[in-house]
Amino acid sequence: MNQASLLMITLLLMAPGLSLAAENGKPKSGRELAPQPRASLAVEPTAAISSSRAAALVRQHYKGARVLGVTRLDEGGAPLYKIRTLSKEGVVRSVFVDSKTGEVFQ
Repeated sequence: MNQASLLMITLLLMAPGLSLAAENGKPKSGRELAPQPRASLAVEPTAAISSSRAAALVRQHYKGARVLGVTRLDEGGAPLYKIRTLSKEGVVRSVFVDSKTGEVFQ
């Protein structure tokens, strides 16, 4: 057996001891559980996009351009990403992405 199989078997065997006691919402050990934040698939309108998402938006907007670097600019006003690109023709340009809306502009 490989290590991954052993790990899976160990986790499966330990799982019943980790279950919650239904009547009081505490683990069988009797300790309180910390509240867990709920995950959401919806994107908040004020949530900032990641630098990799900003780079992907620029690649979609400028077909064939190569991303050379991504810098987050937070000084004054709305935070932006400055993305340096190299076009097929060899032109280096700076493109900006609004980190809240995803708008791409020069």
